[in-house]
Amino acid sequence: MIKTKRINNLLAVSAFVTTLAAAPAFAQGGTSPAAPSPMVAPPAAKEMAVKTLDDAGITAKVKEAFAADSELKGLEIKVETMKGEVQLTGKVNTKAEEEKALALTKKVEGVKSVKNSLTINTPEKK
Repeated sequence: MIKTKRINNLLAVSAFVTTLAAAPAFAQGGTSPAAPSPMVAPPAAKEMAVKTLDDAGITAKVKEAFAADSELKGLEIKVETMKGEVQLTGKVNTKAEEEKALALTKKVEGVKSVKNSLTINTPEKK
């Protein structure tokens, strides 16, 4: 699911970049005066592309922090980011692991808030 989301994000950014790269050729062909200039991307499109890259970057940095930590690297913690808000889901073995995951996430640049949906394994849940 995360790989699919990341691939979709990359495809969206690629399409945006391709559109910008093709704009000069389109402009040379001529446009009607009433048509907006193809050289300028709409502000909302630029902002969305930047936010998508930022969110993907935040997700990647959080995952890197988990992979570099000896306590968290073997755990299956799902990381999703939307507009700088990170949601952690999955299972940890102890309260200390949960707190470490939250602390590492909060340290990542660009994280605005963290939603904790982690659950702690109990002997009957394993």
